[in-house]
Amino acid sequence: MAAAVQRARDAGGEHDLLGGLAGMAIGLLAIHERTRNPQIREAARAAVARLIEAGRRDAFGMSWPDPQNSTAPALCGLGHGVSGMAWALAEAGWAAGTEAFEPFVHDALRYERGWFSPDHCAWADLREPPGGGSSESFPAWTSAWCHGAFGIGAVRWRVYEKTGDLTALAEATSAIEAARSFVERAGRLLRDGQVSDVTLCHGLGGAIEVMLLGYEVTGERDHLIAARRVGDICLSIHAANAHRWTVGLKNAELVPGLFTGLAGTGVTMLRLHDLGSIASPMLPGRARWTPRLQDVQPIASAST
Repeated sequence: MAAAVQRARDAGGEHDLLGGLAGMAIGLLAIHERTRNPQIREAARAAVARLIEAGRRDAFGMSWPDPQNSTAPALCGLGHGVSGMAWALAEAGWAAGTEAFEPFVHDALRYERGWFSPDHCAWADLREPPGGGSSESFPAWTSAWCHGAFGIGAVRWRVYEKTGDLTALAEATSAIEAARSFVERAGRLLRDGQVSDVTLCHGLGGAIEVMLLGYEVTGERDHLIAARRVGDICLSIHAANAHRWTVGLKNAELVPGLFTGLAGTGVTMLRLHDLGSIASPMLPGRARWTPRLQDVQPIASAST
């Protein structure tokens, strides 16, 4: 425990959810919720303090630029972008019962809002294109959990769930629309004999989870029905791909991992069948949803 506290105090460099302070804070908060260990609470506080200290607040909001390239705009998204930091700060405030972090959360969400395009119904993917790319290709507009609408939408559903903030609801709805467009493209490709990625990070699994989170938060059954219909598309892709699940790594056939591999696809299929069986992997550490009995139905009966 003492080592965890010290690491949280000394952590430097990365700030994001997958490999930095935001992920450390989320993990420690989840452990503390279950153990109530004061050393874990102190470690979480230290990680959050370091995260706030590392942030940059300006007229555009609050963001966390890449320490190796501080002049480039900070990335959007949950896995590697500002949504991950905003979520960590929000959860820290809710866990502690304090409003002290709300200005930071508000400014972080405002920063990403500035990169939203109504025309694309998406947030900008601010990573530099491979090989430098051209100005016409920057920025990209992606849906992925790591850098795009799926992850951003998941955080907005969580914020709306906890606060009732209508701006968060509007942005979560935009993420649903992005997911719908993503699914329509996958359907067109399938009709043309091509198979799409079904994984959580940047595949149809991410679209499904945004819809399932929408149902969990609002109780609107249309979100559940839509998610299960996307699940039917995933099953069709599986059949069209010689009964092999597609994965999220280029030129790979067997990837066991959660966000780009078979484990995540398995979790997605399980949640489609029984939503209360496991918490959404899109927001690691979030408490498991408790279903009503009538919500736990086989896929086929819910899509009619």
